[in-house]
Amino acid sequence: MTVFEDLIVELKEENLLEETVISIDESASAGMFALQPAEEHDFAELIEPSNAQTADLEDDNARKQANRKAVSQLNAIVEQMSTFQTVEHILSSIQGPGSGKGGGYDELAAKKALHAAQQASSDPESPEFENAVEELRSQVAIWQSSLAARDESISVGTMRKYCETCQPALSAQALFSLARFNRSNAFTEGSRRKYEFVVTRLFSRPAEDHKRTPICSREEMLSHLRSRFSDSFESYSRLYSGPVDIAPFVTQLDQFSAEAEQVLNLDQWLNSDFFDRLNDFKETTREHFFVSDVTAAAMTCNIIVLNKLADLVLEMRTSGDVSHLPGKYASESDSISNAIARTLDLSTLIGDDDEEEAEVDVEEISAPRPADNDRIDRELVERRRTVSQQKPKKAARQKSFLSGVAQANKWLLVATVLAVALSVALYFWADRYADTSEVATSVQKVDMINSEFKDLLKEGRVSSETFYAITQPAWDGLPRETQEQAIQKIFNAYSQKGCKRVSLINNRGQAVAFASASRVEVFRQ
Repeated sequence: MTVFEDLIVELKEENLLEETVISIDESASAGMFALQPAEEHDFAELIEPSNAQTADLEDDNARKQANRKAVSQLNAIVEQMSTFQTVEHILSSIQGPGSGKGGGYDELAAKKALHAAQQASSDPESPEFENAVEELRSQVAIWQSSLAARDESISVGTMRKYCETCQPALSAQALFSLARFNRSNAFTEGSRRKYEFVVTRLFSRPAEDHKRTPICSREEMLSHLRSRFSDSFESYSRLYSGPVDIAPFVTQLDQFSAEAEQVLNLDQWLNSDFFDRLNDFKETTREHFFVSDVTAAAMTCNIIVLNKLADLVLEMRTSGDVSHLPGKYASESDSISNAIARTLDLSTLIGDDDEEEAEVDVEEISAPRPADNDRIDRELVERRRTVSQQKPKKAARQKSFLSGVAQANKWLLVATVLAVALSVALYFWADRYADTSEVATSVQKVDMINSEFKDLLKEGRVSSETFYAITQPAWDGLPRETQEQAIQKIFNAYSQKGCKRVSLINNRGQAVAFASASRVEVFRQ
């Protein structure tokens, strides 16, 4: 041992030194000593919270997640209601004053249901909040069905003409609302054509010689469409079930565009079956038309075909007389209008003046109506900005307009003023004495607890000869054939009670089935 080690041993023997952490390892070789191992600690114990802390954190996260989900649900429904309010104003403008009264939906019921849901949202896990949200979705579904019934009575041509000529012009936000509304309804060919018209108009603007030009590239169209229509309200999942290859639809529309660009003779083109073939093909796309890739291809095709028509008419105007064209091809106007998603009259194309169309003007663009955080709407509104200096007003047109006013029949003007005054007086008289109780009683609640359909439906209402109901979770587990048989049986039962239509929605507010005397449809989620 070393001197130091001998000293330690002697001190221990005389009890002058207690045991220390330093001890001699007798088994070790001479001159070596070892340290006694200290007590080991698990490092995980120092950084992991206790079970009680973990439980508190999990509960707090669960509450935050539930609150976020509740806010998201209400925001989606509020956006639906905003869309329906815009559509309500547009339909009322088309149909005239008082069109939304009587058989229409009283939107006050939806606003009350929204208020109740917002009040109960402080505890999103409570039964009160769940019931309030279900009531709100039910009211919104009734509102949508009421608007859909009114919209169905308006022809595609009437809708197009109104949107093209109304003053003040519809904003980009209003056009978006119309597009969302048409693609969220139960599918009809009319709703598809209206949607096609609205988005084509939204993504293009007037150009010279009665043409239209896209406001952005096709890739940007796809980006905007996917961004605007990818939320829960406009889920693509409701359009079809299973994998569907949309490439053939896009390819065929591109082929129609290429075929149009190769046309050299207007008479031969108008006498061909091109426009009928294009319309027939668009009808075959059905719900798949709403997929962004197909929609963008169709918009591109519409603009190319229109511009080709304008170019060919311009060529004929420079080489000869074209005044015979409108009369010769008057029967083709509807087919052409449907093919290009725009009201078109050949007499418009052969005119000297630029077409007068209601478009978003500079004042509206400088203070757009969309919300400040709605980046997509603002971008599209900016892209729709028209360069006024490129289209100066023509002195000849102003002169013609003023001379026409000066030559107007004075007695006809007086008669017109009197007729308008009488109409206004009659409207206010009828509105004052109309029975206001009809709207309040137009929605009747249906007891589903004792119904033979209680296993499939949990809440029902009757409004405007339509039976609305929310499906039970069991509905989603049924095969499609069984669902079709069930909706037919429900329609047969309630048609005997005076209902002409049946509309079913799920807990997410999405339409799952529709039935009437003429058709039965089931929408897969």
